[in-house]
Amino acid sequence: MREIKFRAWHKEKECMFDDVKIGESLNTCFESNNVILMQFIGLQDSTGIDIYDGDILAILTDSGPILHLVEFTTGIHYNGWNLTHLDLENHALLIGNIYLTPELLEKINP
Repeated sequence: MREIKFRAWHKEKECMFDDVKIGESLNTCFESNNVILMQFIGLQDSTGIDIYDGDILAILTDSGPILHLVEFTTGIHYNGWNLTHLDLENHALLIGNIYLTPELLEKINP
């Protein structure tokens, strides 16, 4: 069973908070309409960094890196691919997310 944890993007302060606890601590630290929660997907990239919903990965291939957005829908998917079938520990690098590096969204492969 995977670990359930979150991080949060504060829209007004434009900063990321790691290891956010759901419950009273979230309510006392933030106004809920200013916070976007991102859930840990239970996997790490090739450098051991936790991957969250909204992260942008560079999947390393023989023809060069391919950028993909991690989106949690009805499972752990990015662009329709199930992440659990990829060898993320050896072939994926976390290079950003939709809030801290939105310019990478333009480079994501369709």
